[in-house]
Amino acid sequence: MDQIKELVLSWQMKEVSRLVKSDESVLDVVIDLLGEEDDVLRLRALSVLDDLLGDSSGSFHRKVLVRGFDQLTDLLLARDDRIVMRTLLVLRKLIENTSLTESQLTRLLNAVYDLAPRGKTTWIGILDLISSLSPGYYSSIDGHVARFLSSDDIWVSSIGLKLAASTGYALDGNLKHVGRVFSEILDLNDVLLLEVAFDSMVQMLTTPSQEIIEVLLRSSYFRLSVLATSHEDILVRSRVREILKLMRSAIMNYYGKRPDDAIELAKRLREEGFTEEAILLEQILPAYYWNASTVSLLEERTGRLPRFLREL
Repeated sequence: MDQIKELVLSWQMKEVSRLVKSDESVLDVVIDLLGEEDDVLRLRALSVLDDLLGDSSGSFHRKVLVRGFDQLTDLLLARDDRIVMRTLLVLRKLIENTSLTESQLTRLLNAVYDLAPRGKTTWIGILDLISSLSPGYYSSIDGHVARFLSSDDIWVSSIGLKLAASTGYALDGNLKHVGRVFSEILDLNDVLLLEVAFDSMVQMLTTPSQEIIEVLLRSSYFRLSVLATSHEDILVRSRVREILKLMRSAIMNYYGKRPDDAIELAKRLREEGFTEEAILLEQILPAYYWNASTVSLLEERTGRLPRFLREL
């Protein structure tokens, strides 16, 4: 071990990598170095693993996963930000195209949950890590997503959106939290958070249920409509218009065939103060379904009634 430690400390990474490839017992030594108190030593051991994982077979990834996963997840809570960021990079390479066990997923997400509030740079690294998770069935994923989404810290709850998207998990069971998270993100108007919310909205609108449409109408439609014309970033405005188009299409496809449901929802929305959302719903229906206030408001905005109403 002392020989390997000396090689690592002297930055002879290629030599250590060569030794690992020729003698698997050296891998255990490198992994043991992750538990050293010397931050420099841990950083360089991480560099060795980073180098090895970038150019190795799936079988090697599995060996590191079995032998070093616990040590790596422990390092996510290290005090030194350099160690944390390097560990995030190593873990991303390690889990990419690899299925984790339930216990490994739980261990990883518990560490990520505690790490998420640490800062924006760390948060970006976590998103990259979560993006590397392979879609698949995890019996515990529902609880993990709910835990993230229910956090009062928006940087934590937003990771719940990313986690659901990466694992293919449907958010239908957590829509109450989803609506709150969307509202907070759109109000904060942080570009990084917006991108996470937009990706999640697109995913949800691919096969939207009635419940999803209602949540997006209440939490996001008006806010998105404002961003579509007022945001300073043209790319954000373009993305918002794309989502609004998807949302209107979803509403048309679902409620266009269910006018009674649309009328009932529009009534509830209006009673709750969601006037713009109620108008959007009514506009997909024939004019004789429209609420009188909708007709008046459209006339006030345009100075005249729509042609098909004038002809009634």
